[in-house]
Amino acid sequence: MKTTPRLQNLEAIDWFLSEEAKATSAMHETERKALWHLCQEVPEGGTVVEIGCQLGCSTTIIATVGYMRGYRTIHVDPYTQQPTYLNGWTNMMLKIVGDWDHRFTLLCGRTEQMIWELDRLLKDGVDLAFVDGDHDEKPVAIDLQVVGSRIRHNGLLVAHDYTEQNYPGVARAIDPFVAQGWSKVGQFHSMGAWRRQK
Repeated sequence: MKTTPRLQNLEAIDWFLSEEAKATSAMHETERKALWHLCQEVPEGGTVVEIGCQLGCSTTIIATVGYMRGYRTIHVDPYTQQPTYLNGWTNMMLKIVGDWDHRFTLLCGRTEQMIWELDRLLKDGVDLAFVDGDHDEKPVAIDLQVVGSRIRHNGLLVAHDYTEQNYPGVARAIDPFVAQGWSKVGQFHSMGAWRRQK
């Protein structure tokens, strides 16, 4: 397995992230630690899909572990109102995975706009899906339909802001989706995680 000397552990990632990235993402330390450990379960050659990138707090964790373990990452975000975020995100990724040795895909659009590309990229399934895009019920349901439904047996669904009271649509979409065939891995601050059983 490869290692990147700058970001071999979560403490290094926390140091690497700007305070703006940590604050804007509102990703609690408990959530960052849990995501780090959940990503360690993804096998070499596997696939992780992140829906919602913004400034890159979760991306940094997903991409760093991916670089170390040899799985590929696919990131979906429209960046419609945030062109400077997109520039910062791209520069951050190149620092993590290198100019010539990277293994990631960025789809600039909403999930429903990327169905053709995701159908092609995810034909072999998903090992971990991190859902943190639009927090209304309908867009989350689309994320689950397009990406969550492709999670393999024993794969992981991770949803940020699942218990956040300001975003009730997240739980409204996820609860019926995980009601059959999924087991709860844990609740990490506002982030929920489930494992596909069948």
